[in-house]
Amino acid sequence: MNLTIDIRQGGLGDCWMRLVGFYVASLINPTANIEVVVPKPLLLASRQAFSSRLNIIDNPTSEINFTYSSLGLRHLLPNAFNGSRFASPYGRVVIRDWNVWALKDKLNWAAIVLANKLALVHTPPLNSLKHYQGYSEIVTLPFFRDIDYYSFESKLLILAPSIMEALQSAPTSQEYSTPSNLETRTVIFPTGTGYQFIPLWWALEFLPNAVYAFFHKDPDLVRWSEAGLETVAFYEQPGDLLDLANKSKIAISTDSFPSHFLQYSAPNLVVLLTELPRKRIISPCFRGQVVESMALCHPCPHLERRGFRTCKSGFSECINWKSDAYTRNILSLVSS
Repeated sequence: MNLTIDIRQGGLGDCWMRLVGFYVASLINPTANIEVVVPKPLLLASRQAFSSRLNIIDNPTSEINFTYSSLGLRHLLPNAFNGSRFASPYGRVVIRDWNVWALKDKLNWAAIVLANKLALVHTPPLNSLKHYQGYSEIVTLPFFRDIDYYSFESKLLILAPSIMEALQSAPTSQEYSTPSNLETRTVIFPTGTGYQFIPLWWALEFLPNAVYAFFHKDPDLVRWSEAGLETVAFYEQPGDLLDLANKSKIAISTDSFPSHFLQYSAPNLVVLLTELPRKRIISPCFRGQVVESMALCHPCPHLERRGFRTCKSGFSECINWKSDAYTRNILSLVSS
């Protein structure tokens, strides 16, 4: 079986978990010849970790069998009727997490189910949504629907050490330089595209001596530096993240792309959960620390800050950051 799968749409964290999923699927089903089209920033690191079982490319040279997308049905169906085939895990997850079930939600759910039955836009089986996202993403495709979660998890635990070992030599960006004196410092990756980001006021009040790492194009890099916090820039290569984590005393990340990559490469990582449930967003092989969300509105359907002024519950920043218990849980791990 030869498959070419385009995973470039969506966040880098989603793409990384898909890669993990297909890597495991290739062990469970060794007859599958899987070619994965990845975003360019993930090309070198994903080849480092997964090329023993997957063909990793960033520019398709053959017909694409499935394209992963976070777009809604109205955007996908015109191309689907013309022969393209899509995997769209996100729509079903959002409706289930939000759990309001207004008329619009019911109609969207029915349309998603119908599009899946017609094999136009594939969505994950309902029972897969309670498991790790790397699993639910791959069983979205009909070829891997018969993989049960416990087989997936057991095979991932077997493969995890080799993934971590391979990633230790992941290349860094040409522009990146390692900050000095990190071995006694806490490095924090505070941002994300949604409402999981750490507010500046919280960082100033509770961890003013940490080093805050930002993507070099993130406007918060300058804003936080001007506020008096020590900042460092990372660039396109995920190896930058690993270098910062490995050379620090402890690394902390919101549940954003750095956490998904570092769960497979940095044993000193602490993941701060705000948006999604632990069972979906934390890898079964992760052996670091996790701070659970304390918000009553958790899980939180992801909304990008660029397009929405508030989260789904109407807050301009996640209410976890105003929880004394949540803050205590973080600080107890930093000081331990």
